[in-house]
Amino acid sequence: MRKLSGILTASIAILMSGNAAGAGPHLGKWKLNVAKSKVESWSPKSQVRTYEDWGRDLLHVTLEGTDSQDKPTFGEFVARWDGRFYPYVIRGSQTANTIALKRAGAGGDFEFTVKSDGKVAYTGTYTLSADRKSFTLTFKMNPQGEPSSTVLVFEKE
Repeated sequence: MRKLSGILTASIAILMSGNAAGAGPHLGKWKLNVAKSKVESWSPKSQVRTYEDWGRDLLHVTLEGTDSQDKPTFGEFVARWDGRFYPYVIRGSQTANTIALKRAGAGGDFEFTVKSDGKVAYTGTYTLSADRKSFTLTFKMNPQGEPSSTVLVFEKE
């Protein structure tokens, strides 16, 4: 459950990366569309992500939902898009978690890396749809450090 919350938090951060100041099409609430997603056992069963622009290039992200075992999840972080690691809180986690966000080209796409106790826990990319009504999180590595096939699709509420 801890790793799931971390994944969710990382995903939120990625969504908030609309422009240099953090403002843009990523802000607001986004709901996981499970039917359009391709999930693994560690993936969330439900999730709502909220992205807020806190000014000065700070993105505030909260993730709330349920994991694959129907247990509630919550994650929260404040980060910049500078590739540096920032702390993020995952309710119930026994490890110290951090997240780094880095722009991956034009169009609002980003890469994210999440660490637990200083070790990379998972990585992935965030891609905003052309109509800006949805985004996709594609995980390259799962919490076990193995290649991942998880793709999470979120839609704007």
